[in-house]
Amino acid sequence: MLKVSPSTVRRLIAERSLPAHQLCKGAPWVIKALDLEHPEVRNAAQARRVRCLSSSDLRQRELEL
Repeated sequence: MLKVSPSTVRRLIAERSLPAHQLCKGAPWVIKALDLEHPEVRNAAQARRVRCLSSSDLRQRELEL
C-alpha cells in the first residue's frame, strides 16, 4: 500500500514513523490499515521513495547485466 520495500517498512517502524507492534520478538509486525492512511506515514514513505530515485547526473550510467 505504501509502495516501498519490506526493508523500508522496517526502517519506518524502527524510526517510529509507522506505528506497529509484534506479539513477541521475531513475530511478524502488525500494522493497522488505518495507520497506513495517515498523512505522516504517507509522507515518510514518499520521502523514502524520492531518495531512491536515479541520479540526475548525466555522467552516471546504469549497470547493464
